[in-house]
Amino acid sequence: MPETARSEDSFNRYRAAQMLELAEWAAGAYARLPRAKVLAIAEAAARAGEASAESLAQRACSETGFGVAEHKVIKNRLCSRGIFDYYKDEDFVSHRVDTESKMVEVPKPAGVVFALTPSTNPVATIFFKVLLCLLTRNAVVIGAHPKAIDCCTQATRIMADAVEAAGAPKGLIQIVPEPNLEVI
Repeated sequence: MPETARSEDSFNRYRAAQMLELAEWAAGAYARLPRAKVLAIAEAAARAGEASAESLAQRACSETGFGVAEHKVIKNRLCSRGIFDYYKDEDFVSHRVDTESKMVEVPKPAGVVFALTPSTNPVATIFFKVLLCLLTRNAVVIGAHPKAIDCCTQATRIMADAVEAAGAPKGLIQIVPEPNLEVI
């Protein structure tokens, strides 16, 4: 292996380790937030996704060459605000006590979720996976399909900026900037 390739590979592994460390820290901080704050953060992400549904649909179609922008707008809205509205009344955070069976159920986040996205519906997939991770108090690192990296990066940044503005820890939502099999 040439020295430059070895050096680049080493750098990519270092950067991936940094991303994981930040995501683990963010997941730990986020896991301790109360349900009301988790819902507010998830709603901020959903609103941001819904607001960018049209522009990201256009971007995904032009970048990947797949689909019809008008159809992707519908999918993007359903996978942002639609997902939040569907699950917002579910409680994935609070302890539940079953007095009859004398059991206590304690929801525990997984921590960091690595979420792959396809080239066919990249933005809708990001919205869907990010919102499910947020509602269940998990951090998420997006591994975008290389043919959809620009629209995926934009969608991830929109949601990450929205949740951080709503009080989420930095690094809760990230994307692998240059996907390759060595890093992923």
